[in-house]
Amino acid sequence: MGGMAGVPMVAILEPERERATALQEVVSLARCSPIAVLDLDELTGLSDPPAAIIVRVATSRPLGSPHAELQRLPASGRPKVLALVSSDADVAEAQRLGCDVVLREPHQVRALYDALIDIAGGSSRADDRE
Repeated sequence: MGGMAGVPMVAILEPERERATALQEVVSLARCSPIAVLDLDELTGLSDPPAAIIVRVATSRPLGSPHAELQRLPASGRPKVLALVSSDADVAEAQRLGCDVVLREPHQVRALYDALIDIAGGSSRADDRE
């Protein structure tokens, strides 16, 4: 069940099982190896750090929002952080936390897929627009 050599690992920081499973499918489709975690402590035991972390930034959740964990990540050497957001307040919070990519509904899944393809180095699907 481990990732293949050369395939970037992407951590999904998401406590809701159904949402984590859906995100794992998107990560796999983008030729990355997904790992779902409930908190960042689960990443410390890995031999290689993930290439990216996907996290939902939800300021409307009073308790237990997964993005609160990001404050513990050191700024230097941290993986690329892809934030899933729904509102302007979520966007502002993602920016405050220094997320590298902020993905907003309704085109969130497609934008996430495209960002993961870039991480996987598979951006050879160039559009033929001139």
